[in-house]
Amino acid sequence: MFNDEHLAKNHSIPFFGAIPSFSGYLKDGQSVIINDENFTLNFTTHLSGNTVVVDYTTSPNKLLARAKYLFLFTEKINLHDFIFPGSYSLTFKDLSDSDIAYFKLAGIRLYRLPYKVSDMVYDVKRLITLFSPSIFHKYSEESNEENIQFLKESANITLIPRQQSNFPLSASDVHSGDVFGSFSLNGLGPLIMATTGSKISHLQIALEIDGKMNVCESTGGAIAGKTGIVCTLWDDFVKDTVANEGLNIVHMRLASPYREKFDAKRAYDTFVKQLLGSPYGFETFVFSALDTVTDNLFYPLDEGSLEILYYLIDLIKASLADLVIGQGIANRLNMPVYPTNSRASIYKKMASIGKLFKEIYIMPELDSYRYGSDGHVSRVCSCLAMDILRASGAFEGTEFAVDWNAAEQTPKDIFAFKLWDITTPVPAACAANDPDLPYCQLRGTSKIVFDERTLNAHSACKHMSETCPTKAPYYERPEVC
Repeated sequence: MFNDEHLAKNHSIPFFGAIPSFSGYLKDGQSVIINDENFTLNFTTHLSGNTVVVDYTTSPNKLLARAKYLFLFTEKINLHDFIFPGSYSLTFKDLSDSDIAYFKLAGIRLYRLPYKVSDMVYDVKRLITLFSPSIFHKYSEESNEENIQFLKESANITLIPRQQSNFPLSASDVHSGDVFGSFSLNGLGPLIMATTGSKISHLQIALEIDGKMNVCESTGGAIAGKTGIVCTLWDDFVKDTVANEGLNIVHMRLASPYREKFDAKRAYDTFVKQLLGSPYGFETFVFSALDTVTDNLFYPLDEGSLEILYYLIDLIKASLADLVIGQGIANRLNMPVYPTNSRASIYKKMASIGKLFKEIYIMPELDSYRYGSDGHVSRVCSCLAMDILRASGAFEGTEFAVDWNAAEQTPKDIFAFKLWDITTPVPAACAANDPDLPYCQLRGTSKIVFDERTLNAHSACKHMSETCPTKAPYYERPEVC
């Protein structure tokens, strides 16, 4: 893998390497051979009533071989440690109806764990440090270093240092429909960047309301402690931006003809006003970004990662698993999202229609989907911005006046669309701070630099951003996807 050379000395495990890696499906009546650096494992699986028997042989590939694997059903999970060569059997008794139903479709899902406990401890420690600014709301030199290293390892992004500057814009420099793209070294931001290939992780949009410039966003609480869909007066936005330690943020001007067509009152009256106070789009956070089974995932994540995470999160806190994964899957299965569906009921439904978990989660996030007990619209930051642009009339009579889902648009998509003015000279204060940038960086100690693939790169098309790969390290994608 491209990032192995960056890994810490004496450890072979990357960020997120403690997540079990998917090895394959063990289906009824089939034999499967699994090769890893320790063992060659030959499995044959049989179903009898509510019992599954796995016969296997182990052949070591080196001295003192050892391997740990998880056998995942819908509700049952088993950890087995392979140490000795020979022929053996594993028996899984008293399987539930949902275990059996999905087993008949997919079989047992087999996952390999890192052999060294020290590797797993090392990765967990790094992840805690990586996300500590989001968890504890405090940056440290160690967390900054881990975030910088994660971006380098997982997203092939090397940050460019920048001298911190005074906030260079006034409200008169901003027009409704302009956007602000930002990121912080808080774990969550770099995670979004690594998954989507974006140079930023959060997006806000300017909107004049009752004659006063506001900045609207959907936020999970990373900025100024705000949560949900909010609009903030310009002066307060400036104060929040300056006060936010570690924030790197740019202003991007909406280009003609979209700027001239943007009707702020229409956007507010017909759309924004109804959504103010709605919760952040936790339900769509994962699904907006995942369009393919494996090509939206950075190493070492794979096609089984989301499924095992769904199981583990549900094991720890079922309501959280339902929020971030379960409701999105239920919508795609045409199941009601409330009352809450159990994992068992979701898997039985998938079995009944013959669809694997990985086939369901890549289905597009539709704007028509509703969430929670109140049936609310669920939008993350970039999706809300595209919804506001569309509601304003900015896209009428343009190439964007086609059928697409705002809920599928990631921060990378927004900036990569041919929507932005980078030819008009920026205000003098911006040019003085960053003479090499064709847009204005407002704050930050890391320079935000877009390239030909991440700014004004793509035209609109029907169902855009629904099948797009974003595979690290190069994040190449076709023009239409």
